Amino acid sequence: MLELREVTKMYNGQPIIDRLSIKIAANEVTGLLGPSGCGKSTILKIFAGLVQPDAGTVKRGSDCIGFVFQEHRLIPWKTVAENVCFSLRASGLSKKEALHQARQILEKVELAACINQYPSQLSGGMCQRVSIARALAIKPDILLLDEPFSSLDLELKNNLLVFLRSIVREHPDMTILYVTHAPSELTGLARFIYQMSSGGQLKKTSAARAW
Repeated sequence: MLELREVTKMYNGQPIIDRLSIKIAANEVTGLLGPSGCGKSTILKIFAGLVQPDAGTVKRGSDCIGFVFQEHRLIPWKTVAENVCFSLRASGLSKKEALHQARQILEKVELAACINQYPSQLSGGMCQRVSIARALAIKPDILLLDEPFSSLDLELKNNLLVFLRSIVREHPDMTILYVTHAPSELTGLARFIYQMSSGGQLKKTSAARAW
């Protein structure tokens, strides 16, 4: 479960979100739709603990959180395996166990053959799969997705959406919040969708009635 109660976040003296409340059900995929600049990414970063609110209450059902950014944010001087190991080592695993788990998750995302390659040697879609693998490697209870496919071409996006749907089926107990401005990306993924206006107002609806 994820919840914000009356949360405000200021940037340069102006509220990017103002007394906003939102509750994300546990063990479900929820979409968050809205135009650029309305505060969607700020909500995700507050849930992840990357940004602290200026007012209000934040509740998380778990602190084991995976985050996939719009850009893959892989460390360029580390190999694919080392990038995935980075989050595992940070969680306290030994180097040997981290590498073992990294190999397992990279096999699942069909990148086992690329473990010794660097991000510059991979396509954009492959880099984003590594980013997803890195987030999933820690076996998160909560997965936050911040427009993860918006910079990719249509074919790559569709391929990765198919992959993401398979991940959702494999992890039915994971709580997922998927931020996007493209409703089509949530088809077959989200059960509920929050639609956020440019003024920060939220409207919740079932995915079947969102379009």
